[in-house]
Amino acid sequence: MLWRNDASAAQTIRKRDAFLAVLGTMAFSNVLGVILFLLGGLQRDLGSILGRYLTGFGGLFFVSPLLSWYGLIVGSILFLIAARWGFGGWLSTLLLGMVLTFILYSPFFSQDIHPTIILFFGGTTAFVFWIFVRTICKRGLIPPSRMELPLEPN
Repeated sequence: MLWRNDASAAQTIRKRDAFLAVLGTMAFSNVLGVILFLLGGLQRDLGSILGRYLTGFGGLFFVSPLLSWYGLIVGSILFLIAARWGFGGWLSTLLLGMVLTFILYSPFFSQDIHPTIILFFGGTTAFVFWIFVRTICKRGLIPPSRMELPLEPN
């Protein structure tokens, strides 16, 4: 289930399930942001590179839902379409999140935030979204029933 999923099983994923997964992803991002921010604050020496990274990523994860709500909505719609076509695997969802994040956010934040970090956040958010969808609708994201390989007949 790296790239593909069963397209017929994906018909059971409802818009409500995707909406709940968006809310869960936003809440997860906030909680992860607070944890990273607090861990960065525990570093008494603020000059330490680890403390700076933890605090910086914690702040970005915490405010991420404020900046990425429309990306999550667009991404969830594109995910539903891709899953119903059979491309709802975790890696294809991660790549969808990275590409969508790069398209939506790079024009605005490319001067302030490195594009690699933008891709990291998009991929992470998409993967967490996929986990929530799989948790909410267990029968919707299953491996394909059969994989057709282009083999020559004997």
